[in-house]
Amino acid sequence: MFCEVVELEFSKTIIPKKDIELFFFPVFEKDHYYLVCFNTTTDCGTIEVIDYSEGPRENKKLLKNLKSAFSYFMNGEGSIQSVVLSKQIKSMESVVVDLPWKSSDDNHLHCGVAMMRHMETYMGLQKWNSGLNKNNDIIIEKLRLKYTLSIISSEVNTVKQVVQKKKKAEEASDAEES
Repeated sequence: MFCEVVELEFSKTIIPKKDIELFFFPVFEKDHYYLVCFNTTTDCGTIEVIDYSEGPRENKKLLKNLKSAFSYFMNGEGSIQSVVLSKQIKSMESVVVDLPWKSSDDNHLHCGVAMMRHMETYMGLQKWNSGLNKNNDIIIEKLRLKYTLSIISSEVNTVKQVVQKKKKAEEASDAEES
């Protein structure tokens, strides 16, 4: 199933596979979202864990399985670049990216929004400004609104028209009450 999902996502991109340097895998584990990035911009490459939560995370098994599955997928692609990348993935070490804006929120209320922001702004381990600040709910709420609006108004949203009709009905009802 992993290979089918990755192939589907690759088929949607307009960027040639050989030109992709950062491969993002959103992870949902134990009511918490975080990001795993296979970064091929360095000589050896790295598997980078990008986590908004300060708490420790035991993810060695997940990283091992993800590394194995992604390497297997790339090896099966058949091109020389994919086979070389597959070998590189097998030798990659994992690192946890140090984020000065990590949250101390143990309820993980904002981790999904932060993960989306990380995917949007991360370009590798060089200096990185995500626009997030430690425990700043105002920034997170603005991003939550931004992402919600993007999802609702997206052309691939299959219930977009239903949402728009409900909104118009609510606006009409509010206008009648005024």
